Amino acid sequence: MEPLYVPINIDVAIRYHRFFDVRFFIKKRMGDMISIHQKAIFLEKTFKSYKAKGLREIWLLNEDYHRIVGELRHSLETKKDFRAAFHDINSIYSLSRNILLEHGFNKKVLEESRSLNIIAIKHILEVPDLASLMVNFKKENDAFFFRYIMQSYIINSMIKTFPWYSEQLMIKMGEACMLCDITLSESDFDHMERFPMDKWTKKQLHHPIEVAEMLRKYGKDISPDVIKVIEQHHEKPDGTGYPSGLTHSHFTLLSSIFQISAEVARKLENVDARTFDMDFLVQEIYQNNQKGVCRNASMALFSSLGLQL
Repeated sequence: MEPLYVPINIDVAIRYHRFFDVRFFIKKRMGDMISIHQKAIFLEKTFKSYKAKGLREIWLLNEDYHRIVGELRHSLETKKDFRAAFHDINSIYSLSRNILLEHGFNKKVLEESRSLNIIAIKHILEVPDLASLMVNFKKENDAFFFRYIMQSYIINSMIKTFPWYSEQLMIKMGEACMLCDITLSESDFDHMERFPMDKWTKKQLHHPIEVAEMLRKYGKDISPDVIKVIEQHHEKPDGTGYPSGLTHSHFTLLSSIFQISAEVARKLENVDARTFDMDFLVQEIYQNNQKGVCRNASMALFSSLGLQL
């Protein structure tokens, strides 16, 4: 049986070289793997020289990858500085995405992603306000991860306006944020932004259902509410969303909260938090979410931001 190799971005390898006291591999042009083993004290210099020569990634055996990620995650549990913690969480999150895209969904990576989410949510709850999150972390984290922490923060603020708020529910919604688009690569996102829906691939169009089905298969204890949120996260109240074209009458309140928070997060990705007119944004969202549970969700957004209709 062929060994399973996992790619590690060279910048991540440099940052966490002290954990890499294992055999690692470099892929040659013809696809052959060269095995290398050095003491950890020499690895930072080695990895930096690889980067200078244009190498973008090294490779680890699957079992070594999981051991290193486990050590990284353990170190995060005692880290107090949430700025430093976000750097590490971002790195592990990116590694999880890489292995899922490279080798497909599996139970072990799902468990790692979920445990990472618990750590991330605890740090997200420490962020004082949305502007602070945008100003301090927007340029320091990759786009996938920034979108995840931004949306998780907005969801937390919205859910807090309801009497049934709990940290456990926030962790579940964080899982939905982390996993909802986990099967899409950067090229998928680029294609979906540049072309209309009728030009998308089947994988791109049906990814909410695909992710939900994989969670049912590999995450037996994942809340049905989380799975429902993921299935509906690209639907719209007027039925113009995808993949099923559902209208507001089919949404749960949590699904609507998730949809609205995702829209806010997308709008805020490329703006300056210090000058952006938040009042205009939420008025626009309210106009598009006036029926059923969607109205309750949009009112929660208003309340979370201290705005009035």
